[in-house]
Amino acid sequence: MASAFTAAAPASAAELRQQLEATPAKDRARAIAMARQALAGPLEPDQRAWFLDRLAADQLRLRRWDEALSSAQQGLALTQVGTPLRVRFASLLAKGRLGLGQPAEALRIHDEQSAPAIPALLSSADRITRLRALEALRVRAMSLLGLARKGEAMEQLTEVLRQYDQLDDAEGQAETLHVMASLRHGSGDVAEALRAEQQAIDIAERGQVPDVLARLHSLMAYLQAQAGNQQAHERELEAARKSAVEEGDDFVQSMVMFNLSDGAMQRKDWAEALRLTDAARPIFLRIGDLNMADLCLANRGIALNRTGHPEGIALLRRANETIASRPGQEVTLVAIQKAIAEELAHNRDFEAAYAAQLEYQRRKEALHQSDNQKRIAEASAAYEADRKQRQIETLEHEQDQQKRFRWLWVLTGVLGLAVAAVIAVSRVYLKRAYRAMHDMALEDPLTGLHNRRYLSSRIVEELAQMRRQRHQALAPRGDGSAVPAEPGAAFLLIDLDHFKFINDEHGHAAGDAVLRQASALLRSLVRQSDTVVRWGGEEFLVFARVAARNEPGELAERICSQMAAHEFDLGQGRRLRRSCSIGFACYPFAPQQAGAPELPSWETVVSLADQCLYAAKASGRALWVGIQQIDLGQPLPEQADAAAGVAQGQFALLHSAGREVSWPAREPGHPGQGQRH
Repeated sequence: MASAFTAAAPASAAELRQQLEATPAKDRARAIAMARQALAGPLEPDQRAWFLDRLAADQLRLRRWDEALSSAQQGLALTQVGTPLRVRFASLLAKGRLGLGQPAEALRIHDEQSAPAIPALLSSADRITRLRALEALRVRAMSLLGLARKGEAMEQLTEVLRQYDQLDDAEGQAETLHVMASLRHGSGDVAEALRAEQQAIDIAERGQVPDVLARLHSLMAYLQAQAGNQQAHERELEAARKSAVEEGDDFVQSMVMFNLSDGAMQRKDWAEALRLTDAARPIFLRIGDLNMADLCLANRGIALNRTGHPEGIALLRRANETIASRPGQEVTLVAIQKAIAEELAHNRDFEAAYAAQLEYQRRKEALHQSDNQKRIAEASAAYEADRKQRQIETLEHEQDQQKRFRWLWVLTGVLGLAVAAVIAVSRVYLKRAYRAMHDMALEDPLTGLHNRRYLSSRIVEELAQMRRQRHQALAPRGDGSAVPAEPGAAFLLIDLDHFKFINDEHGHAAGDAVLRQASALLRSLVRQSDTVVRWGGEEFLVFARVAARNEPGELAERICSQMAAHEFDLGQGRRLRRSCSIGFACYPFAPQQAGAPELPSWETVVSLADQCLYAAKASGRALWVGIQQIDLGQPLPEQADAAAGVAQGQFALLHSAGREVSWPAREPGHPGQGQRH
C-alpha cells in the first residue's frame, strides 16, 4: 500500500528565483544558500547566469571576497550569455579584486573584459544594458582611485554621474556620489566630500534605495568627524547603525562600534573604548577584514596602556607587525608608529619613545617620498597642494611637538651632547625645508603656475581692497541714487576641450606637454598683474582686475581665439590644435542678504563661473559664457544659480558672438557641477 505521506518535491528554479527576489536584504546568508541550491541542479544558461549574478552580488555585500570571485568567474565563463551579462560578471569580478585591495587587477579585468563592449552598450536603447555599462565604468573609476589616479577617476565619475542623471537611476547616482565623496576626501577637500555624500544620502532616501544607506551614513559620520562637527558625527553614526541593523550589514555595524571606540578614547573613557573594540573585533575577524581587526587591537592596546596595563604596548606592536605584513598599508603603519611613540612617552620610557619617534618620522618621510614618485594622471591640483601643506604643518608645529614630547629634552640629558647636536642640526634643516616646501606648496609642479592654495592665500587681501573701492563707487549721488559700480575683477575658468582624448590617443606624456604649453600661452595673454592658477586637471583659473564691463568678455574672447589657433607640439613630430571653453563671473556681487555689509565669498563667485563653464561645455564647447550682476542692490540668493539669475533678469548674460547658450540640467541640490572633458 502506498505511503500516506510523500516527500515534498524540490523547488523549481522559477520558484527559487521568486523566493530569492522576495528575500529581504538582511537575509543575505539565506539568499546565498538558496542560490547555491538552485545552481546545484540543471539550469538553462540564462537561469544559471541569473543565480550566479545574485550569488556573487550577495557574497560581495557580505565581504566574502574569494567566494564572490569564484561565482563571478563562473558567470564570466558562461558562453551562451549576451554581452551585457558578461560585462556585469566582469564588474562583479573587479569589485571582488577591489575588496581584496587589488585595484591594478580590477583595472586589468575591466580593460580586457568590459572596455571593448562599453561604447556599444552605452548607445543601446535598453535601460538595463546602459546601466550595466555605467556600472562597469564606475568600477573602473574606483580602480583608478585605488591606484591614486585621482584626476582620471573624477573625470570618469563625472561622466558616469551625468548619464545616471539622464536615466534617473537613484542607486547609480548615490553609489557614484559616494565614490566621489571618498575621492574628494582623499584630495583633502572635506567640505566638498561632505556635500557629495549628503547628496548621495538625499538621493538614496528620495529614491528609496535603502541597501546603500548604511555605507553612506558611515562615511558621512567619518567626514563629519574630520570636519570637527561632533554632534553631526554622532548623529550620522546612529543613522549608520540603524541602517546597518535593518540591512543586516555586520561590517557597518562593527565600523560604527570602532568609530565609537575612537570617540570614547578622545573622551578618555578607556573602559568604554575597551568594550567597543572587544565587541567589534570578532566581527571583523569573522568577515575576514584583518586590517580592521588589527586596528581594533591597536585601540585596545592604547586603552590598556592608559589604564596601567603595560601589555598594551605589546598589543600595539603586535598590530604593527601584522599590518606591516600586508602590502599597501603605509598610511596605517605611520599612524600606529606614532601611537607607539606616544604611549611609550606616556609610560616615561624615554629612550624607547625617542627611538619610536624617530621611526615614526622615518616612515612618514618615506610615505611622502613614495607619494612624490607616483604619477597621478589628471590629478586635482588641490590634492598635491594639500599633501605638501601637511608636510608644512608638521614643520610649523615643531614647537608643539616639543611640548607634546617633553621627554626629548629629558633624553638629551640622558644621552649627552650628541643628541643635542643632532637637534641643533635638525633645527637648521627644518628652517631650510620649511622655506622650500612653502614655495612648493604654492606652485603646481607640472606647469609652474600658482595653485589653489596660492590663490586662497592672496585673494582675501585683494578683495578687501576692492570692498573699500566698492563703498566709494556706491556712494550716493546728489539725488540719493547709487552710482552703479563697474566690475572690479573677474574670475575666469578655462577648460581645454576634449583633453581626455589626448591622453587616450597619445599618452599622458603628450597630455602633460599640452598642459605646459597651454599654461605658457595663458601667461602670455594676461597682464602681469593678473593671476593664473592651475585649478585642476586641464582646468585653469584667471583672476583679472578689470576697469570696464566689457573687459572680461574681451579677455575671454582673446584666450578662446588664441588657444584654438595654437599648434601644440606633442613631440616626435606630432602636433595638434585644441580649443577651450571659458566661464566667468564678475566681482563684486551684491550681499546675500539685504543690507548686509559682507559681499559673497570669492568661492561663491567661482561657483557661478563654474556654472557658466558648464553651460559653455553643454553649448558645443569652443566658446565663452559669462555673467555680471545687473543691480548690485539686489541681494544674491544663498544658493547662487547662474541660469536662474539670468532667467529672472538678475544677471546679464555675455557670450561668444553668434553662439547660443544652453543651460544644462543640474545635479540635485548643486548648481552647475557637471561633465568635464
